[in-house]
Amino acid sequence: NKGSSKSPGNSGTVVRYNWIEGGNRELDLVDAEDRASVREDPRYGETFVYGNVLLEPEGDGNDQVVHYGGDSGTLAWYRKGALRFYHNTVVSKRRDATTLFRLSSPEQRVDCRNNIVCVTAAGQNLAVLGPMGSVEMRNNWFKTGWVGRRGLGVGEIKGGETSLSNEFPMFVDLPGQDYRLARGSPCLAKALPLAPEVLQRYPLSRQYVRHQSGESRAGSN
Repeated sequence: NKGSSKSPGNSGTVVRYNWIEGGNRELDLVDAEDRASVREDPRYGETFVYGNVLLEPEGDGNDQVVHYGGDSGTLAWYRKGALRFYHNTVVSKRRDATTLFRLSSPEQRVDCRNNIVCVTAAGQNLAVLGPMGSVEMRNNWFKTGWVGRRGLGVGEIKGGETSLSNEFPMFVDLPGQDYRLARGSPCLAKALPLAPEVLQRYPLSRQYVRHQSGESRAGSN
């Protein structure tokens, strides 16, 4: 898939094994403004994003990669559950700031595990979270110098000490958009277990093959 992906409030949203490039944001997972039946579904607060390649080009729209919660202004309609974000490869070629998550209110949270988030700018240009919400992190790779939160706010980040960091994750060919890990990459064989409720329902079993193909994935690293 190429272009921004906006989910207007689906229940039990699962985004997996895609190539999503550009747009105002790569993922805009907002509220169901026109469908009360969706908002009342018990699965409305369940969102799973895994095994994707998300690319943020230079100067393209918003500096946020993922927006989660809502944008109608009616807080009662916003998604209140966790965004499960794991085993994704995020590459930003912006020369200015990149923010991985923008959460719409303090009630949104992210379970963020085993992702690679690579910026071509200096590491301090990468922030994990905007001003609100919370992120629980486990074993993600970020460029050295990354920051937890952009500017003032009440957002909370836990687990940052579990992160892996250096200058680049050693892709096979970063300019050529081959984001497989090369031999000797510090990210190889470093994945940790997913949350039990995720592993039973949506385990990582495949990976994207450029373009518009896929293949089985051996192991979970």
